[in-house]
Amino acid sequence: MAYWLTKHWPLRKGDEKQSQAGVYVRPEDENIIKQVQPRDLVFIYETKGGKAELRKMADGTEELFPCRKGQGGIVALLEVTAKAFVREGSVPEKYSDGSTTWWKWFAPTKPVNTIGFVPREEVVRNLKYSPRYAFRGFGKNNSGLGRLTEEQFEALLFAFTSETGNNDEKTVQDARKAKKFGPGGEGPEHLALKECVAQNPSYILNEPGLRLYELEMPLPTADRIDVVLKDRFDRFVAVEIEVECQESELVGPLQCSKYRAMLSYLFNRPFDEVRTILVAYEIHDSVKAQCFEHGIETKVVRKELISVQPSGQKA
Repeated sequence: MAYWLTKHWPLRKGDEKQSQAGVYVRPEDENIIKQVQPRDLVFIYETKGGKAELRKMADGTEELFPCRKGQGGIVALLEVTAKAFVREGSVPEKYSDGSTTWWKWFAPTKPVNTIGFVPREEVVRNLKYSPRYAFRGFGKNNSGLGRLTEEQFEALLFAFTSETGNNDEKTVQDARKAKKFGPGGEGPEHLALKECVAQNPSYILNEPGLRLYELEMPLPTADRIDVVLKDRFDRFVAVEIEVECQESELVGPLQCSKYRAMLSYLFNRPFDEVRTILVAYEIHDSVKAQCFEHGIETKVVRKELISVQPSGQKA
């Protein structure tokens, strides 16, 4: 896995948010973008401004599409989903100043976190650039695409994710005001597994960076999620606890699907930025396969791990 930072102009008026996804370079930067591989992680740095584009309309006239006001910092973390290719039907863009640029090569991505933010001043400090550096000519051959070291990526990731939780607590408090809930019943094996996952999620689920967000998180619908975690990229992770999932198991996977959709809506996060894990001592292979098809992660926990573990830390 490699880490990258790419520069984007702000979206133009009329464009959708999804247009901010992907990595684009000019024809002469083919060798640079071909180093970008699936599963690589890419930070998007949005400039404060960009060139207005002249687009040819259906009636033959040209219309000016200026950029919106940009944020001047890192606005998204994306995961590359495929190797770079030439976009079908792509043509050079024409700008109001008379210049043109052909963003010929494209690497598709999916969102990991689009809530965080790192301002320019903090980005340049972490990258050890001049305090006045404004990302003009950024990247090899002025491509707008530069590779990060793991140390640089982790520093920027820490700054980026530290901003994502600011509004989460308010959202939770507002949701709790909508309805009050009473405790539910559960068996001792279910309770033990749930509490161990909450106490030490990184160890029990074998994933570095997992941390507890809330145990028994109530929702306005009267549902209650067994465990809600956050991962190292500050994505929400809804955990549904079952003792065992036989071939006919439906409740656990359906709960996972429901909770993922609910957290996505509640926190206004894209669906891809919310994970869900079905956790049990036993999960039938057919259940694992169907969960995989529906984007539900599964994790079988050995019973011998469920003992006294070091306490976890709340996000």
